[in-house]
Amino acid sequence: MSTTVVRSLEKTQPEDFDLVILGGGTGSNIACLPSKNFIHSAKVASYFRRSKEFGITHDGFTINMADVRERKRMMVRGLNNPHVHVVVKAVRR
Repeated sequence: MSTTVVRSLEKTQPEDFDLVILGGGTGSNIACLPSKNFIHSAKVASYFRRSKEFGITHDGFTINMADVRERKRMMVRGLNNPHVHVVVKAVRR
């Protein structure tokens, strides 16, 4: 029996997961770029965490997932807005 957990999109507290599945939506966004946006942020965090290997030292860092999500949402709006205007124009005819 599976259990579905609904989480608030506005939740900003850190969470730990063993597995994260990116995608699974209706495929309305272009070329899985929203998922790639999250993956890019994770790669940047990984590089930063490993920066000592590259001769760069730091005193730690935090990841603000609310900002990561907003960056993704801005990208999606930028990709979808041109298409929305075309559809709206067609519907008004």
